[in-house]
Amino acid sequence: MGANTSLPDGVDEKSSIDYPVTSKIGLDAKNEGLQSDVVVKCDGEIVSQSHRLVLSAFSHRFKNDLLAKEQQPLITLNYKGIPKEALKEVIDFCSTGQYKFSQSLLEAARFLQCEKLIPLLENAMDVPSSSSTINETVTDPRHAANFLEALCQMRIDGEFTGVDPCQVSLPTNSV
Repeated sequence: MGANTSLPDGVDEKSSIDYPVTSKIGLDAKNEGLQSDVVVKCDGEIVSQSHRLVLSAFSHRFKNDLLAKEQQPLITLNYKGIPKEALKEVIDFCSTGQYKFSQSLLEAARFLQCEKLIPLLENAMDVPSSSSTINETVTDPRHAANFLEALCQMRIDGEFTGVDPCQVSLPTNSV
């Protein structure tokens, strides 16, 4: 591994681990046998279940909302004014790193302050419309690394200290 300047302060190269680029992080946790501790609703209707560390790693809005309720063992977040399907797609991105461009997904990513997803979607908009990438499912090759970096930063910042990160699994997905 060469020098990596994208690691958070306090995390050195020796403590980082190479993971497969395509990883699934707790997607549909109840079906995967992983622990989910967040229920996400849209206008009162359940959209998905996930783990607070997964959601917080990829969305500043999720992170702030979850930190406000950090001591609760099971957290329910209810959002209004965002399309249900777009909210589910953002949660799926948080879990898998996969996305399919849509304007509603971009708007949801902006609403939820997903700093890793927004540029990916904006770049997809810059691709000529004849390109097939707009209609394809795309995988962020840095997703697993971004997740681990966010976990390290949360630990450094003293956030979610009562949450065991070992409850979140990184099973490999072959593409």
